[in-house]
Amino acid sequence: GKMQTRKKAERMRFLGKNAKSHYVCRGGCKGVSKTKGNCQALGCKRYQYPLEKCDCEDGKHYKAKGLD
Repeated sequence: GKMQTRKKAERMRFLGKNAKSHYVCRGGCKGVSKTKGNCQALGCKRYQYPLEKCDCEDGKHYKAKGLD
């Protein structure tokens, strides 16, 4: 429905058009970055640990990796 389309649009806007590789944190903060690096979220249990590469195009990285 419309709600789903809007949510998808927001995710795509967040990740950029034709989002390919991006990096996600698996420590619980749900951080997403376009560039490789370490988690920057103070208080996250994976703070300063490397982000994991993700190639999803729908913004559902957490579901794909069972993180939701």
